[in-house]
Amino acid sequence: YNWIVHIRATLLEIGLSSLRWLLAFITSYVGGFAVLLACIGLYGLLSYGVTQRTAEMGLRMALGAQPNAVRWLIVRDAATTVIVGALAGFGGVFGVVKLLQSQLFGVEPYDPPALAVATTVLLMLAFTAAYLPAHRASRIDPLTALRHD
Repeated sequence: YNWIVHIRATLLEIGLSSLRWLLAFITSYVGGFAVLLACIGLYGLLSYGVTQRTAEMGLRMALGAQPNAVRWLIVRDAATTVIVGALAGFGGVFGVVKLLQSQLFGVEPYDPPALAVATTVLLMLAFTAAYLPAHRASRIDPLTALRHD
């Protein structure tokens, strides 16, 4: 029971503004970590997909496909998935905001600049995560890829 009193006294000493700053910092840190995990997961998924399609990429390269065409094929496939997910998430924001509107104090429920920045950052990170396996696939030696599996 004494530790509860000690925590209350400490919070009163720190002040409410410092507590809000700490809460904002922790929330930003957790959000950044979630974005990092999403990027790692997307990279892993795309890298696995490229590995599964090694023979196809080798065949395309053996038949004369340019490395840029192979890169574009993989990035285009990833972009389709990412854009569909972004549109679904964007629609979900407008559906969920009505439920959470009572929890927002001092913040507009529909904040177009914040939504635009968040969507742009996530799309840029997703395309970066897609480009890395695509670049690796475009450097596949056709003979090695055709012998794979």
